Order: sequence, then C-alpha cells, then structure tokens
Amino acid sequence: MKWIIYILPLFLLLSCKENDDDIDSVEKRVQAAIDRLFDELNEPANGWKVVYTPTGTSGGFFMLLDFALDGRVRVQSDVAANDGEFLDHFMSYRVDNSMRLELIFETYGIFHYLFELDQTTFGAEFEFNYVGKEDGKLLFVSKTDGGDNPTTLTFEPASTNDVNQLATGISTNLDKFKGLSPQIFGAEPPIQQIYLDNSGVSFFWSINLDKRIAEADFAGVGTTFEEIYGNGSGVNLNFSSGFSYSGDQLILNNPLTMTVGGNEITISSMTFSTFDEAGGGSLCPISSDVTPTYSGTAGSNGPYTASKSLFDRSGATFNANDDGVYAVNIPFIFDDSLQSLSDEGVIKDFIPNAVAFIMTYGFNSENIPAYSIGFITESGDSTDIILREFEPTTSIGNQVNIVFTNNYYQSDDMMTSQDTTNMVEVTETIFSGGRIYAYDYPIQGLQVYRLFNPCNRFEIFVVQ
Repeated sequence: MKWIIYILPLFLLLSCKENDDDIDSVEKRVQAAIDRLFDELNEPANGWKVVYTPTGTSGGFFMLLDFALDGRVRVQSDVAANDGEFLDHFMSYRVDNSMRLELIFETYGIFHYLFELDQTTFGAEFEFNYVGKEDGKLLFVSKTDGGDNPTTLTFEPASTNDVNQLATGISTNLDKFKGLSPQIFGAEPPIQQIYLDNSGVSFFWSINLDKRIAEADFAGVGTTFEEIYGNGSGVNLNFSSGFSYSGDQLILNNPLTMTVGGNEITISSMTFSTFDEAGGGSLCPISSDVTPTYSGTAGSNGPYTASKSLFDRSGATFNANDDGVYAVNIPFIFDDSLQSLSDEGVIKDFIPNAVAFIMTYGFNSENIPAYSIGFITESGDSTDIILREFEPTTSIGNQVNIVFTNNYYQSDDMMTSQDTTNMVEVTETIFSGGRIYAYDYPIQGLQVYRLFNPCNRFEIFVVQ
C-alpha cells in the first residue's frame, strides 16, 4: 500500500502541471491570434479602404485606414464635420480579446463622432469583433449591435488611386448648406431645392449630412416653391434614401423616381461640378445676405442647380383656421445665440411679466383678433392678454408673411401708450423681416410647430 501513497502525490503533481500547460496554451493561442490580426492590419502597403454603413437606413462613409506598428492609425474620411477635423486624422487602436477577438479605436476620431450622433442612438460603433478573412478582406461586425444582423465592416486592401474616391471637396461644400437652419433641440437638416434645367422641374429634399440620409417631400414645375404653389403643379413625395460620396458624385442607395408635369424622372446619382458660396439669394426679405449654390449634372436628366431653401411640406399644415390658436411658455422662445428670451432679451426688457406667447391665425372669435401676436401676462393675481394684430394672410407652403397693423387688443381694456410702445418693440424685434417658416416638430400626443425667422434666427415652439 505504501507505493499507492507515493504514486498519488505524483499523479496530483502531474495533473496540476497538465492544467497549467492547458492554461498556458490557451493564453498563447489568444496572444497568437491577437498578434496575427495586428500583423494583418499592418500588412497592406497602402492600408485599407472601408465604406462604413452604420445602419440599414443610413448612407455610407468612405474611409482609408493606414495602421502603424506603434498602435496608431491614420484615418482619411469624407466627413467634413467639426471644421474638417475628421478629413485626415490619427487615432490609437488596440487589438484585444474579451469574448471574441476585437479591434478597438481608442482615442477620439470619426468612429466616435458617428457613435455620438443623436445622443449615441444613431447606431455607429468604435469597437468591432473580428469575424475572419475572406479573399484578402478582413471582416468585422459591430460589437454592440443587437439582433441577428449586426453591422458588417469590410476592410479591403487600398490602392494608391483610392484616395481619389475621397469626396472631401463635396463634403466640405455641402456642409456650408447647414447655415441658416433651425438649431434648437436638434438642428434641422439643411433643405435644398434641386432645379433640373432641362425639364424645369424643382424638387425639395432635406439632406442629413451627418447620417447621410436624403428625404424628398415635394416637387413641381417652377423655379421657386411659391411659383409651384401658384401654378398648381406640386406633387407630394415620400422618398427617403441613404447616400454616399465617391469622387465627385453623390450616390443614392435607392433611386428617386417621380412624375412631375408629364416628366418621368429617375435620379440615382448626382455629379457636383461648381460650388458658389454666394450664388444664391437671401432667405430674408429685408437682407442682402447670400446663400450657397452647387451645380452639376443628374445623369440623363441633365444639368441641375442646388440652392438653399427653407421650404418643408411638413410645415404646410400650419395654416389659418377657425381654431388657429398657438401658444407656448416664454422659455420656449430663443434668440440667435440659442438663449431663451425668458432669461434675457427683448421680452424680459419690455414685457417682464409675460409668461406665455400666443398667436392667433384665422381664429374665429367675436372679441379676439383673428390674426394677432402677443403675450399672456401675470401681475399678482391678475392675468391679462395683450395682442397686436397683423394683416390676414395665407401660408404658402410653410412660409407665413406677417405684416403688423397698429391695432391692439388687451383683455382688461387698459392699454396704455407705454404698453403700445413695448408691444411694438417686442413684436418688431422677434418678427423682424416679417416672414417666418413653420416646421412640424413631432411629439407624441401634441401638435407642435417650430417657427423660424430667417432674418434674425429667432425660434419659437408653439402648441396648437
């Protein structure tokens, strides 16, 4: 029995050594896999080219990635946001293994910028699980995508000519269309009017340059939306598509097709040729400011010109009607510096006891003016309504022209000359230029509109 006593410790010793060897073997295999992927990333002489499409509805972002052995990667992209920060920049990267082999972009760059869009709800990622290698391409999937179809990222060896696909000029120029658009609570994507020279057709689309999504909602025969509304040729569209850039082109994921004025029109891509930062007129009737234009060709449709517009069909439901009363608390009125007028500014200075803004637009009442703008005020236990009338008008699309009269209404019939002076100061300041544009602002259970003044960039959110 003594030999059993001696053999048992030997068996246990050998067993422990075997387990240690297994652990060591696993660690070595993991490290070997990490090293192989690291080497693969650094192998191509010209780096890798990638078209990153974060979601099924968004467009694609073209990038060139050149990995270095020091743990940094040079990234060239066609994203001109943040004053061109991501057109050509460096990030640190790491190849690691948690549940799976993974590639992590560690320092802030284009992937992190896309990840942060819509308060990180857009769907982009900066950590990717490695899937494998096929036909010389490296395949990755988004680490945090849920469901059965995570976003795939394909690394393809780049050539020396692939840098020509980077549409940095187009991206930079289109970013300049972002100016003069509503900004509060999430900026409205810039709206463009695309005028097709050969057919005389215009269509209007909002072009989300961050997510690469274009949405066209209206088209007609004419050079302006006012002309189109006047001649009755307008056609409602319900088009949405992701898009990407390549060289001098914008390429739609899905073609835009429409029939307008007897013209059958299909647009799959648009070539950009000439950008003019001052080619368009002012969107404010009392200003000589200029807006950009971009011209080129739209395939077989021939030449086109893209110009800045504020037209949006969703706001066309903001119109005069018998129940047309719109109101909001003062904190929801903002100036051009995005400051609420409840904190400082013309309302605080001239009508400090105002608690709410009110607009009547076609309102049917025996006492209150049908077309007016004013405020609800509170002083102690007293509540009052003070209004200034404007001339009856009809919306043209989402455009409303406001021409004030010198007629006033005050619910307590105690309007003083100072009250009149104050109302003139406030209304003429907020509605400088006499033109606003309405945009539907979707909130479940409420009808909310965003009113935007292009002359001073004031914004008001009103509830009907």
